[in-house]
Amino acid sequence: MKAHLFSKMSQGLLLLSALLATSCKESSNNFFVPDHEAPSLVSVTPANGETAEENNTILLTFNEYVKAGEGKANFNGEEVELTFKGKTASYAYTALDYNQACQFSLPKGAVIDFQGNVFEGVSIQFTIRERPQPEARIFDAVVSPNGKGNYTSIQKAIDNVPSKRTEPWLIFVANGTYEEQIIIPEDKPYIYFCRSRGQPRQIVQALSGRDNGIVIRDLLIVHIPGLCYIFIGALL
Repeated sequence: MKAHLFSKMSQGLLLLSALLATSCKESSNNFFVPDHEAPSLVSVTPANGETAEENNTILLTFNEYVKAGEGKANFNGEEVELTFKGKTASYAYTALDYNQACQFSLPKGAVIDFQGNVFEGVSIQFTIRERPQPEARIFDAVVSPNGKGNYTSIQKAIDNVPSKRTEPWLIFVANGTYEEQIIIPEDKPYIYFCRSRGQPRQIVQALSGRDNGIVIRDLLIVHIPGLCYIFIGALL
């Protein structure tokens, strides 16, 4: 009987110790003292005044474990639910407008620690990034007999076209005479040869020949309304 009573008392003491450990912090003297300190914010992403992506997560990191209290976070004028995990609270947003000004606020009491201490709250402002600008270019390659382009040979420009494209690859050909054999491999479709307005219609005298690909002879330039000019010729 005494042994059973002693066992019950021991279990009670262990449970009491565990409860005290969860509601106290360890001091510098290795003694446990009650936790009356409010959680403090270690970092917030994006930071106040920063530029952020249009699809991103607002992440608040605290110095201790936190959970939801009373009150709601507010993002751009609407109440939102935070996700709590360990020492962090977060909110994921999507599909915001470029250059949009954003404001996130967390009122006092919306976040507390596990002892009920209240976080004072925070407010941040940030801006969504500008719309990405396309690369400033018109043509994928420029051929010029005087060396002012990427290539002096039409065939060299064709050789460097990526294979198996599904969109047009624009090659600008400057005025001049190109005495060369033009071979377009079968795995390089959608090649467009373009010229400036006002250039002579017939600027290429291509030598005939054969290979595993397509060979074009006597190339001419014709106008495609709204796009550019394209070489056409006889297939061998």
